[in-house]
Amino acid sequence: MQNDDTLAKDTDDVDSLFDDSPSPHPAGEGSRRTAPPIPGLYFDPALCLPPALAEDVMWTCIRMYFQKSAVDQVMLFERASSPGRGLPRVLIALLATLADLLRPLLPPEKHTLLFPSEPTGCARQAILNLYWPGGGIIPHVDLLDRYGDGIIGRVDSGTHGEGQQHGLYLPSGSVLVLTEEARYGWTHGIEERMEDEVECEDKPGTAGLLPRDIRLSITFRWLLPGADVVGGPVLQTAQDNRAH
Repeated sequence: MQNDDTLAKDTDDVDSLFDDSPSPHPAGEGSRRTAPPIPGLYFDPALCLPPALAEDVMWTCIRMYFQKSAVDQVMLFERASSPGRGLPRVLIALLATLADLLRPLLPPEKHTLLFPSEPTGCARQAILNLYWPGGGIIPHVDLLDRYGDGIIGRVDSGTHGEGQQHGLYLPSGSVLVLTEEARYGWTHGIEERMEDEVECEDKPGTAGLLPRDIRLSITFRWLLPGADVVGGPVLQTAQDNRAH
């Protein structure tokens, strides 16, 4: 299961990527392996999905939704009155694993925000994006009038702020959580390129180029009240921008 996504704040570039060991050279402005200190951004490079589950989720979703070559994005919705209904079993199983996996990383109130024990009356959306080498997505903030706080993504990404840029490398199976400032004050995206400069894991201060592979990102978001109504200008904006 590959990665995908990127974070930023009023700027534009992004980084991403994958496996393989990069050929070392002095580190430039490539992607780092540790997250920048952005409030509300939760990422632990050691916290990844079990490899067998990651592979199963990726290829099950590709077989279910991406058999046609023109399809690269799928949106799935659960019913607010019946949590879990509307999502395939593979994603329900993924959510259960994420709830356990993220418990040590998140403050209790953030874990409850993402995985409430009681129905909240809000529906969850899952968005699946398939990226081929060279593909990407423009920096954006998830629609403020459609999605609530608390976003879980299985992705690879970079982040930007006013007058600065942060590239974040997410290994295969990584999990990223955006809340508060990270969700509302920063944009995220992926630059369109065939390879990425990434910090070497065993040689601090050096970086290397990693070629991109096929990547699947899965993002879970809460829909705001009324946002489950299909159609209208908000949905059209989301489609026009391919918002993540």
